[in-house]
Amino acid sequence: AMADSSVPTFSWEAYPSAKEYFIEVRNLSGDVMWGGFSPEGAADHGFIGAATRSVTYNFDDHPDAEDLEPGQVYQWKVWADLGTKQDSFVEQLISSSEDLRGIFRIPESPSP
Repeated sequence: AMADSSVPTFSWEAYPSAKEYFIEVRNLSGDVMWGGFSPEGAADHGFIGAATRSVTYNFDDHPDAEDLEPGQVYQWKVWADLGTKQDSFVEQLISSSEDLRGIFRIPESPSP
């Protein structure tokens, strides 16, 4: 799918019983561009609550997020979560989006 801009908006359907969502954007090499999880397993982006149904790329201004390049293809994924298990600090992921549905291309820059 063609993205809506160089800073795309990602939208999803609500998942029953989800308390929060996690999102990740990767390049075709599988490198995480933004979001996902830290090596310790914590969300590597700002909080996305259960009432949220869409976010823009790097909505939290994460300093390590790379700009998405015009004409390049990327993939995004969203996970629904029950929240951390009490006193364990472990996320309880209950669903994720399909990989092939999340493939998108950034529009080419307009010619000068």
